[in-house]
Amino acid sequence: MAANEKDIRCTSIVSANNLVGAEHYVVTWAGAKTANNTQVPAGVVRRGRANNLASEIIYQGSCMAYVTIGANASVAVGTKLSAGANGCFEICNNTFVAAVCLEANNTANNTHLLNVRVL
Repeated sequence: MAANEKDIRCTSIVSANNLVGAEHYVVTWAGAKTANNTQVPAGVVRRGRANNLASEIIYQGSCMAYVTIGANASVAVGTKLSAGANGCFEICNNTFVAAVCLEANNTANNTHLLNVRVL
């Protein structure tokens, strides 16, 4: 789908949630955007579909995903990421590592579309 996708593995999830327009967001196995860092994500939405239709989810490989960078924080290549609020990855703080950042960004208090490696 996108030029930056590499070595991806995909699956489908049929969700009661509408994932149209949710591309690059992180979702749970129930098909909902992740809400916090205690959730184990299914992966990143590659192609979102309407509720009760199968959406394509990247569960492994390199792709673009939303990453929220907290206050006074930054990400570097190799920064460990976990699921976060609003379907975004966040810097991993002693929680389940779901991805690593493949690019650096130092704009704190913002959400960015960054290249990540989903584990």
